Amino acid sequence: MRFHPLITDADQALAFQPVITIQALAHLLAEKAAGRADRPSLAIAPTSLMFNWKREAERFAPSLRVVILQGPKRHEHFDRLGEQDLVLTTYALLPRDLEVLIAQGGGCCCSRNSPAC
Repeated sequence: MRFHPLITDADQALAFQPVITIQALAHLLAEKAAGRADRPSLAIAPTSLMFNWKREAERFAPSLRVVILQGPKRHEHFDRLGEQDLVLTTYALLPRDLEVLIAQGGGCCCSRNSPAC
């Protein structure tokens, strides 16, 4: 599995976070509608923003299939990543899960400010 490119400054100031998230979701919806989002997109953000991303996706892009890779049970989702439109993970967990993502043929796009990339 490979990830569809989605690059966002997911860790920008919290005041701008909803706008950045909504812009990224709108872009993903447009890519999906055009048939170019044929694989999941990967968004990497601080742990504190994981549920914000999911909540915004449910509100502004309810047709997207979104999964959060966070916590000790995140491994339960690994075998179904290819079914998702958007995979959310944290900077802290990316290095731990990178081998799994790569082994599945995945690549990733992340914030240019990511300490993990």
